[in-house]
Amino acid sequence: MDNRTLHPDLSALLRSLSEHRVRFVVVGGYAMAVAGIARATYDLDVFVEPTKANARRLARVFKAFGYLELARIAPTYFSLAKQIAAIGRKPLQVDFITTIDGVSFKDAWASRVDVVADGVSVPFLGFDNLLVNKRSAGRAKDLDDVKALERLRKARRPLKR
Repeated sequence: MDNRTLHPDLSALLRSLSEHRVRFVVVGGYAMAVAGIARATYDLDVFVEPTKANARRLARVFKAFGYLELARIAPTYFSLAKQIAAIGRKPLQVDFITTIDGVSFKDAWASRVDVVADGVSVPFLGFDNLLVNKRSAGRAKDLDDVKALERLRKARRPLKR
């Protein structure tokens, strides 16, 4: 895909995640943009695989960015489901999560869409699983996203003869 540009802080973090071989998928508002629907978002949502090995790799990223306490607890904390931690401040806040509604990490990883951003291949949640995730989350803004995704899907369908 094309080369997109991100804020330098986000770009550096995504590059570090990639260099440390962290298995992650970007979800939320940034995934909506990759799907074709740009909307305001105040954070970058990073869905990380909740395994011990991946959590250790993620800890190295936190250490490199100076989040020493988070680096210390990451190997245990991020190896478990239903964990979340935020770094930074809006609009550059990054939320690291180990569970999303309706989609397992295995399915998210299998359906990912890789997009080059600042020379780094970044995995984003695929369209179908983004729709499942938004439906499952069920918040008002997620249901608005579902409507937008369904309109986009309908607009992309080829006409039947």
